[in-house]
Amino acid sequence: MKPGEPLITLTTDFGARDSYVAQMKGVMLGINPRARFIDVTHDIPPQSILRAALMLPEVVDTFPEGTFHLIVVDPGVGSTREILAAEIAGHHFIAPDNGLLDPLCQIHTPQRQFKLTPGPYWRGNISSTFHGRDIMAPAIAHWSRGVALEELGESLERPPRTLFLPTPEITENEIRGTILYADHFGNLVSNIRREDLAADDDELLIRLESEGRLKFSANGIQHTYAAVALGEGLALWGSHGYLEVGVNGGSAAQAFDVKSGATLIVEISKS
Repeated sequence: MKPGEPLITLTTDFGARDSYVAQMKGVMLGINPRARFIDVTHDIPPQSILRAALMLPEVVDTFPEGTFHLIVVDPGVGSTREILAAEIAGHHFIAPDNGLLDPLCQIHTPQRQFKLTPGPYWRGNISSTFHGRDIMAPAIAHWSRGVALEELGESLERPPRTLFLPTPEITENEIRGTILYADHFGNLVSNIRREDLAADDDELLIRLESEGRLKFSANGIQHTYAAVALGEGLALWGSHGYLEVGVNGGSAAQAFDVKSGATLIVEISKS
C-alpha cells in the first residue's frame, strides 16, 4: 500500500441501480482525495446482515494490514443502534453495531473498539435513512487521513452486538449442519467446516434435507465440480472452508429447490 494512499473497501446491500455507492465515494474523496476504493460487493441481499458478516473474514484474509473496511448493511438505520469503529487483526472497520463484525471477532480479538459520536467528522445534515453517506463514509475518510480514533468517538465499554450463527450438531457418527446461504452460482453453503470432520472425504455420506424431504444425497466429498457429470450434484469444500452442495454447470439452489435453513447431514460410512 502506497504511503498516503489508503485503501478503503466497501461492502453494502445497495446494489448497482441507484447512486448510493457513488454518493459515499464522493463524500470520501472530498475528504481524502488520495483514497483508493475496492468494491467488495454491493449485491448483499437487502438487509442480510448474516451474509455480509460471513463474507467479512474471507475479505480480511486477502487484504493487506492497514486496509480500511466500510460495511453498510444497516436495517436499523436511524434507530438507537450505534456505529462501531474497530481495529481488528491490523485492519480498520466501520460498521453498524448489528452483528456484522461478530464472526470476525470470533476469529480475531479486537485490538480497539469505539462507537462513533457526533462531531466535526460527520456531515452537516444527517439523513435518518442514509448514515452510510452522512456518518460512516466521512468518519472512515477522516480516519484514513490520520485522524485519531479517539477523535471519532468513545471507547466501547461493552462487547459489540453478537449475531446468531447456527452451529453444527456433532456426534460420533454424524454431523447435522445448516445451509446458511446460496452464493451467486447457486452453491448451497453450510456451516460445516473441515475441522468438524475427522474422517476422510471418501468415507462420508452426504444428505441434503428440507422440510422433512430428502433433496440430494452423495457418497463422499469431491474436490472439483468436474469430478461429476455435467448437471450432476455433488458435495465439496468451498474456498471459504465450508462444506457446500453444488451442481456441475448449474445451480444447486434451483436444482434441489432449497433455501437457507435446510439441513445438511454428514454420516461416516459404515460400509
